[in-house]
Amino acid sequence: MGNQDQKGTIDWDEINREIVAALGGPCVVQKIRWHGEDLLLIGRANTDGAIATRDQFENFECSTAHLMKDGRIRRFGLVVGQIGEIEFGELEE
Repeated sequence: MGNQDQKGTIDWDEINREIVAALGGPCVVQKIRWHGEDLLLIGRANTDGAIATRDQFENFECSTAHLMKDGRIRRFGLVVGQIGEIEFGELEE
């Protein structure tokens, strides 16, 4: 990635474009409910991404689980649920 100019300044716009391209779409934060708990999905809306509490998200901590593209929910490599168990809410601004 060539995201620094000659002065070492980081080109955040270029980094964002690379991330969006790698994800196949823009990364969003979406409110969800899973097993009765209010959580966030950080990734692609209604599709895949990290499942985390607000505190985990805001403090850059490890997520609770991960929604995979195939609809399985994994935690530490184990399947702990599926997409049908999630109630999808609004996107965060």
